Amino acid sequence: MVVNLQQCVIGNEEKEVMHDVNLQVMPGEFCYVTGRSGTGKSTLLKTLYGEYSLLSGYAEVLGFDLSKISKIEIPDLRRKIGMVFQDFSLFPNWSVKRNLIFILEATDWKDKTKVLSRVDDVLASVGLTDMIDRKVFSLSGGEQQRLCIARAILNTPELIIADEPTGNLDPQSSDEVFQLFQQINQDFGTATIFATHNSRLINDYPARVIDCVDGVLVEM
Repeated sequence: MVVNLQQCVIGNEEKEVMHDVNLQVMPGEFCYVTGRSGTGKSTLLKTLYGEYSLLSGYAEVLGFDLSKISKIEIPDLRRKIGMVFQDFSLFPNWSVKRNLIFILEATDWKDKTKVLSRVDDVLASVGLTDMIDRKVFSLSGGEQQRLCIARAILNTPELIIADEPTGNLDPQSSDEVFQLFQQINQDFGTATIFATHNSRLINDYPARVIDCVDGVLVEM
């Protein structure tokens, strides 16, 4: 099991946001997390990758017990998770290649030949091979999100967490980016938790849906 939450209470340092949270995600599974703004989608995802501490309950993510995880272990957890967000958090004045090399070097890739080969591989996966030397600021929103997906899969994660990744994109770019998530899920068996309020995407691309309602998760 990739994610196993049982009777969890989650929130931030200021307040409890969700209670009685139960969620199991299996290897290779794709699921949406939906809900109005402020219902806890982002808080749930931030808890899964260790930004927020678990308030109570049992939560295991990729073999890490979130009730016992130490600060020194959180980077190890995050190396097994690919994270994609609405705000791209890229270095806009760097090239596409340099943005990816930075992540690999930061996660202890030492062999330069292997680093460059991995960059080539992930850019081919997201359709950005021809843009390897382009500065990020010159890319469209959809292209930047593709680069974010490339960054997320660099270390072959077992789980991708995506928080409103199409929120700033037009409908065509949203479809293209979403189809890329689906392709990665199907080709590599990467479990994916995709938070969105875009009902059109959910209708056009059906999958398991979990809704945040009044502080709890409801299977749709």
